[in-house]
Amino acid sequence: SGSIVSDYEMIRREARWGIRARNVVISRFLVFGLVAVLQGVLASLIFLALRPGPSDQGLMPSPALMIVTVSLLCLASAVAGLFVSALARSVQQGVFALMMMSVIQVVLSGLIIPLGQPTNAGIWLLNGLSWVTPIRWATAALGSGIGIDAIPGVTPDGLWSHSLAHVVGAWL
Repeated sequence: SGSIVSDYEMIRREARWGIRARNVVISRFLVFGLVAVLQGVLASLIFLALRPGPSDQGLMPSPALMIVTVSLLCLASAVAGLFVSALARSVQQGVFALMMMSVIQVVLSGLIIPLGQPTNAGIWLLNGLSWVTPIRWATAALGSGIGIDAIPGVTPDGLWSHSLAHVVGAWL
């Protein structure tokens, strides 16, 4: 979180030499984006190695679905972290904002609170807010890919419809 915040003085010093802040942010995006995608691939491969296939406890996503979805989630999260870092005035503000973003992501994933069929104004609001969180779309891609909406006892969610179009839409 402190990536841009802690380098603010360096960015100002480089600006005096003609290096724009935009270029620093773009270079951070490229570096952190690559690292995030590699982490997503590695995390997916470790998960798939530990639990390689379907079992009687539930469905498993295909390796390609898992790797692409988790990698895109990591990339989107890195971008959100850089955005927070660019807006924060101190490292403490950035850390607090990222901690709050993490909690919000968990709540708005659609797994803890069923958001697919809003029944009241509060759920409608949460559903609307969830559409700007990367975890909601990662959950949608994985849910669509494995057909989670067909499992008995799971509250249906329109984003979890079992189709390639829903998976690709969630990735985008």
